[in-house]
Amino acid sequence: MIGFLSTTGPSRGLRSARTEVRGSSLSAWLLASVCLTAAVTGCSTVRRYQPEQDPGTLDGTSFLHYLATVPVVSVEEGCRAMLLAADGTEQYTSHEERVAELLRRGVVREAWNLQPDQVLDKGTLAYMTHKTCNLPGGLNMHLLASWGLGDRRYALKELVAAGIMPYDSAHSPVRGGELVSVLTKIDEHLAK
Repeated sequence: MIGFLSTTGPSRGLRSARTEVRGSSLSAWLLASVCLTAAVTGCSTVRRYQPEQDPGTLDGTSFLHYLATVPVVSVEEGCRAMLLAADGTEQYTSHEERVAELLRRGVVREAWNLQPDQVLDKGTLAYMTHKTCNLPGGLNMHLLASWGLGDRRYALKELVAAGIMPYDSAHSPVRGGELVSVLTKIDEHLAK
């Protein structure tokens, strides 16, 4: 009888079980809200790094040297770099002109709503690279990515298989040195 009334008896166990259930449902609720927020807003963030010099004033070669030093690449810099890799020269002076040309070529998609100050993620870079290099793509690329379902993720998988990009999450930010490495591999591929 005394053991039944003690604080370590069954009644304390029942309270702890309720607390654990509440704690786990709270954790599940928090996880669900984080996932929903990420799904609605996307994983893109605004780049906080501000370069000492405006990269828009640099010529093509100086721009590539600048990219090698950047901790995180912006969408604007990625679009400019992709057109430099594809054309070899700079014909477009504004971000809007570059995006319009990339849209015309099918290298980016309108649905992505890319903003110039967003951080460029590896999935977007992979898709841009895949289209710039005119790689054939696999079954998933043709079936699902053509509808916009996993297009960037499947492009990254294709580039990993081709040895152009290392494996990483499609939502990881692109660092400057990584972009320069990919640009070098694009140049080698287009020279074939």
